[in-house]
Amino acid sequence: MIMSYGIVLIVQANLGAAPWDVMHLGIVRHTGLTLGRTRQLVGMAIIVSSCLILKKWPTVGIIANMVLVGEFCNYIYIWDLTPEVLSPGSRLAVFAAGWFVRGFGTGVYIQAQLGAGPWDLLMLALHRVTGMPIRWVIEPPVAYSFSAFFNASRLFFIMPM
Repeated sequence: MIMSYGIVLIVQANLGAAPWDVMHLGIVRHTGLTLGRTRQLVGMAIIVSSCLILKKWPTVGIIANMVLVGEFCNYIYIWDLTPEVLSPGSRLAVFAAGWFVRGFGTGVYIQAQLGAGPWDLLMLALHRVTGMPIRWVIEPPVAYSFSAFFNASRLFFIMPM
């Protein structure tokens, strides 16, 4: 739930998004699906692909991550749990809060040791196949391939690698 709230805050700030969320938002724009449902459908495709590459079954944690993060994103939108973003200053504050909250939520998920999320599982699978360092397997190509234009906020998601 924490990670979902951070994701929605970043999207609401409208200053950019994480690389995978750029792709999700593009799908939302062209299909009319919700952000949460799109995350779930893309996550399911990624889990199936990754498990075929790795020749292993997904863990309960991976499935729960895919389902719950998507559902919580939907409920956060439905229940209008984000602040109103009107001015450039409020957009920047909401983006920064979202980035912090998403990072904190990711830390909580990692600490629970429930396994990789769908996108992390794909990075691990592609690393195993290509031998490339994990930090270069997915995130930078996704950041540039799925974004309509380069946005400085992408640096917040790519640089820590």
